[in-house]
Amino acid sequence: MLTETNEKQQNTEKTQLTDRQLKTIPFIVTGSTYTEGCEKAQVDRTTLYEWLKQPEFKAELYRQRNEIAEEAFRALENSLSKAMNTLTGLLGYKR
Repeated sequence: MLTETNEKQQNTEKTQLTDRQLKTIPFIVTGSTYTEGCEKAQVDRTTLYEWLKQPEFKAELYRQRNEIAEEAFRALENSLSKAMNTLTGLLGYKR
């Protein structure tokens, strides 16, 4: 949960990023490699590695990566629960 201070810091960090950087991050986060993400975002890898030296860019990249990972784990957890209920039902077990 974001506190008001964390939210303000996050907004400040975002404003320090260029539009190009902000548009590139989702491609990097969802790409299987930095190379793939750079190709999709049409950004040179050298540029990405320069951006990664900037603490605010790196922080936003990690924040978005963690957000996606959390969503994936929630979806997986929900699916596992449904799968377990289905399997136990098929086996005749009652929960």
